[in-house]
Formats: sequence, structure tokens, C-alpha cells
Amino acid sequence: MEDKLFYTEERRAEILSDLRVTRKVSVNELSAKYSVSSATIRSDLAELEAQGLLKRTHGGAIPVSGTSLELGYGEKERIHKSEKLRIAAKAAECVSDGDTIAVDSGSTAYFFAEMLSEKKNLTVVTYDMRIAGVFDAFEGAKVILAGGVLRKGFYSCVGEFTTTTLNQLNVDKTFIATNAISKKGNLGTPDPLQAEVKKKMLEIGARKYLLADGSKFETTSLVDFASIGDFDVIITDDSAPKERVEEIKEKGIEIITV
Repeated sequence: MEDKLFYTEERRAEILSDLRVTRKVSVNELSAKYSVSSATIRSDLAELEAQGLLKRTHGGAIPVSGTSLELGYGEKERIHKSEKLRIAAKAAECVSDGDTIAVDSGSTAYFFAEMLSEKKNLTVVTYDMRIAGVFDAFEGAKVILAGGVLRKGFYSCVGEFTTTTLNQLNVDKTFIATNAISKKGNLGTPDPLQAEVKKKMLEIGARKYLLADGSKFETTSLVDFASIGDFDVIITDDSAPKERVEEIKEKGIEIITV
């Protein structure tokens, strides 16, 4: 029974992963892929819809309208990887020896962290355990980990302990990632507790950088935590909507496309 339950949950997780990439799945295709009956797939989709994770359609399913689903850490690292690496490399150029920086959670932030190995005398504040581990391996970095309640599956700490730690600190530069940037210029994340941590990360930075690949634009997520106007510099790639890039420039915000 336990093995059957495990396989069911594993299959449903894979269905969500497929949906995040393809934006549409069909019962027939999923039935063939997982070698189960159409009735089993329809049962999977019904359960996932009940959890608010997708919307069923005739013959399949689509993402929940208007709200981006959150990918797992591994999925995030694979999707739009080349764009994220270019953004991370450009962001790394903005860090100087001796800086005190705050680094957000997420795949682009992780790639950014990996590119700072040659910097000297860095002090790094983060609430992401994987990113803390990256910096811990660098001889020239001192790490302050804002611990708290571990956000399961995402290696990041959230909650009152995390925000209380951040509230005592000030840094030269904050590097923030986002799950979504709406047409109105609001930045969003699926998790309310992480939204509070991101707000605090922004508050402690003297200069604020947003790292966001083009796929994040014109999407929304559950909780807004900031707006485009809160940042000094935005680093994105050349797939970002041209109209949005021009709007950002008109607001007097520096935007760099790579």
C-alpha cells in the first residue's frame, strides 16, 4: 500500500512538472507516459485541481489561471538556464571586493553565488542553505545565515526567526530574485512567509538589484512583495518584453539586458 501511495504522489508531482513546462497536458498523453488508465489520470487531475494546483479542461488540464505555479529547486535550475547564467554573470560584475551583500533564494541567485569565488573579503547574508554552502566554500567570504523554519523542498528559511535576524543587519547591496513580475510591475512569490523575508531583504540593502529572466515578466504569483520601483538596477535577458523594458527605463531605473 505504501509503495502504491508513493508512486501515486510521485506521478502527480511529475504531472505538475510537465504542466509547468508545456502549459497544457492531456489525459491520453499522460496515460501513455505513465502506463496507467485514463481513469487513473483523471483521478490524479481531479485531486490536483482540488488542491488548487491546476485547472481541468476537456481531455486534460492547464495551469491555474493568472497565477504562476512554483517549480521545485531542481526544475528551476534547468529551465531558462542559459539566460539565468548570463544574468548571474552580469550581476557578479556588480560586486566588489570588501562588499557586504544580501543574496536571495532561488536558482538565478544560486548561479550568481557560484560566480563570486574570486571576490575577496565578502560578507554575505542569506536565508538559503544551499547558497550559504556555496559561499562557505569560498576562502574570501564570511557567511551570515538567517536561520528559521526550513521551507521544505526549497532549502530556505522563513518565519519570525529569519526576519528578526535580518532586521538587525544592513548591507551594501541586495540581490533579489522573483517568481513573477506582473504587468503593473508588482513582484510576486507563491509563499506568504517567503514574501515577508524578501521584503526584509530589500529593506536592509543600500543598493537593490533584481535578477529576473524574461519569462518572469507579465506573470503573477500569489503574494506581492515589492514593485519594480523599489530597485536601483534590474538585470534581465533579451527575451524580456520590449514594452516593459522601455517602461522601466522611463521610470529612471537602470535596466541591463544580457
